[in-house]
Amino acid sequence: ARIARNSGSTGGFPDNDEHVPVIVKHLDSESVGVVSTDQSNQSTETIIQQSADVEQSHFRIFAAVVAFFVTLFAFFRSATLKISREVPMFILNFARNLHDILGPDFKENLQQPSVSPDMTETEFRLVTLRRLSDLEENVKTLQTKPMQMPSEKEELLNAAIYRVDALEAELIATKKALHEALMRQEDLLAYFDAQESARFRGRRFCW
Repeated sequence: ARIARNSGSTGGFPDNDEHVPVIVKHLDSESVGVVSTDQSNQSTETIIQQSADVEQSHFRIFAAVVAFFVTLFAFFRSATLKISREVPMFILNFARNLHDILGPDFKENLQQPSVSPDMTETEFRLVTLRRLSDLEENVKTLQTKPMQMPSEKEELLNAAIYRVDALEAELIATKKALHEALMRQEDLLAYFDAQESARFRGRRFCW
């Protein structure tokens, strides 16, 4: 009976050995399943994060483009308003210059257009266009009329030309005197060099 028990007990070990690998294999398959599930979850999270980053970058690019165009539109708007307000002053100054050139015969009354605070932009542009048409007519009149300079301005111009000629003559005389002074200086330097060399030779003979 003991032998049978021993044999039975020893005979039980192979059965246990046969079942151990199955249990190990079962655990290995479960661990592999858990690892593969974790990897799939991580890859899914990575893909979601990448798609979110791409969408965020696209939104930033779109916002930057919209901000650029809004800034550009505001700049052109302000520049247009500034130019439309400065044009009448330019027209007025140019008209005054035309009046000075044409003299007292220029009888057209060119005044600054009245700009009221409640004037709309359309009315302001219409006034500006009207002044431009008047200016165009004045330019045509100026082209058809021969240019005549007032006597006072002609005298001032002649005096300025005479003064320029006098300054040019003085400059030429100064340049000539400077050249002569440089030539004399070169002659004096050559004379001093000759005297110094003669003294040096005399000392050598004395030695």
